[in-house]
Amino acid sequence: MQCSAVLKEKQTYQMMMEVPNPGDASQRTQVVCKATCVYSILSGNEYRAAMKYFEVPAQHAALLAEWHG
Repeated sequence: MQCSAVLKEKQTYQMMMEVPNPGDASQRTQVVCKATCVYSILSGNEYRAAMKYFEVPAQHAALLAEWHG
């Protein structure tokens, strides 16, 4: 993900992702979960962070699985 502030590695954050719906990418579903920062690096004017998410609501698990391929 991209953000304006550096995230601490190994820190857990509460987050909300807007995930495109498989049949219509213009529609999005808000998924609230927790995620741990794997790394965060400066890229231009923003930080790029790799996040490992967990505690995904059961109703959104299939959506995330399809989104990731």
